[in-house]
Amino acid sequence: MNIKKVFTFALAGALSISMLAGCGSSSNESTTSESKEDTSLTDVQSAGHFTLGLDADFAPMGFTDDNGEIVGFDIDLAKAVGEKMGVNVEVKPIDWDSKDMELSSGKIDVIWNGFSITDERRQEVLFSNPYLSTKQSIVVKKGSDITKKADLAGKKIALFGSYDWGDGEWMRTWESDCDSAGVNLVCESVICTEAPDDAALEACRALGKALVE
Repeated sequence: MNIKKVFTFALAGALSISMLAGCGSSSNESTTSESKEDTSLTDVQSAGHFTLGLDADFAPMGFTDDNGEIVGFDIDLAKAVGEKMGVNVEVKPIDWDSKDMELSSGKIDVIWNGFSITDERRQEVLFSNPYLSTKQSIVVKKGSDITKKADLAGKKIALFGSYDWGDGEWMRTWESDCDSAGVNLVCESVICTEAPDDAALEACRALGKALVE
């Protein structure tokens, strides 16, 4: 049996020429009232520029080079879009944990980085078509009868991951995905920033113990 790719998550930059800013709705508005018109595109065109918020430590998409300049694939793509629109692009590093607030408050016009598309976020922001898709995979032994996530139900499963950007959102996505598939985790997930510190190592030991008990 070939390796099975089970988990798939789309990552997308949240910009298109016609979709620039978050569109929120007030809970105080009457359900019969018309939604406030989104003028984000014309606002950007009138201003002559748009402000791009990103995590500047996310190579090769966006990062600070040896000369202190923010460069990367996302920057090149944003500048190409800005040229097509006839506007300049202002690059602004942001606290990635506060990205949604930065967008909704108008401090930036667009989030342009690895930004997972979820149904919940679709209620608050407008997404472009994805220009990059990455996948998470479950790798099983050749000949395994596990062909889908639901086949993991009833088995001892634990989650561990490390990262060096963002807030570890992907772990919450994994946990939610397991829950939706009826997969029960044997212990609390372990997550760390880059190499595990002493606390993370201890948590890993506890995770391993939970798997073999």
